[in-house]
Amino acid sequence: MNKSQLHGKLGQSGKGLRGALAGMLGAMLLCIPVPALACTLYAAQGTAVADGGTIAAKNRDWRPQEQSLHLAEPRQPGGYRYYGLYGGPFERHQLRGGVNEAGLVAYSAAVSSVTKKQKAAAAEAHPPVQGTLRKVLERYATVKEAVHHPELFRGVRFVMLADRSEVAWIEGGLNGEVRIERRQNGVLAHTNHYLSTDLAAQNEKYYESSHKRYDRVMELLQTQKQYTLADFIRIGEDQTAGPVNSLWRTGDETSHTQTVAQMVVWLRPDGDFTVYVKYRAAADAAGHEQTVRLTKQEIFDNITPQ
Repeated sequence: MNKSQLHGKLGQSGKGLRGALAGMLGAMLLCIPVPALACTLYAAQGTAVADGGTIAAKNRDWRPQEQSLHLAEPRQPGGYRYYGLYGGPFERHQLRGGVNEAGLVAYSAAVSSVTKKQKAAAAEAHPPVQGTLRKVLERYATVKEAVHHPELFRGVRFVMLADRSEVAWIEGGLNGEVRIERRQNGVLAHTNHYLSTDLAAQNEKYYESSHKRYDRVMELLQTQKQYTLADFIRIGEDQTAGPVNSLWRTGDETSHTQTVAQMVVWLRPDGDFTVYVKYRAAADAAGHEQTVRLTKQEIFDNITPQ
């Protein structure tokens, strides 16, 4: 893919017949009952990374929909530019994960272990912060800076942050709680149920796929002493647990949730980084995903955002 194709105006990549078909398919799928949606987040840091630094990854599991990659300018003067994966009904893409020019990665994941009624009540009692990923990537250079503002993570959500020296996952609870797990060496992962001791009681329902994916990704993160970018890509493509419960999900007649993108960032100790993204540009592009591999310089120095 030509690098200049990676940066379009938000909402423009869905136009034409291909975009119309994607939108129609997305609308039809919204009418079909499906299990809880999901994502898998995983990272390695320090001695767990060959050549050092941090590797942070997200497998995005969702209903098939249009997606795109964009380099975004900060909304406030002095903020950081960031490169992100966007998805959603066409003309309404939202940021699902990204990395800023300072080398901070931010990913999100859904909380699928609580009911819609619980989420609605929580949102009414403790209004969630909107645009959390965007605000984090625009404002902060490190995990340490970001977690000093726990108010940004309120809401029923999971977030993973990473920089070249630290990784963290953050859980937003039903009652406005924010729990943070930080690690400066080793591995870390999260799926779609609460892991922190005191918030685990809020797991109202057992979401089998979330538990199986968490167990599998942690198993794979403990099979060797050090990992590379290629290892993390391979982990994200694991399909040993079948179409619904694998890390790379293809879905079946019981679940239309599928893995629609994989984003992996290796943050090197010297501040440079490499971004790998495998994603569907259109909802119906399963098996025809686009693959992008770019360095920090190629994203932020050599390409002008449109």
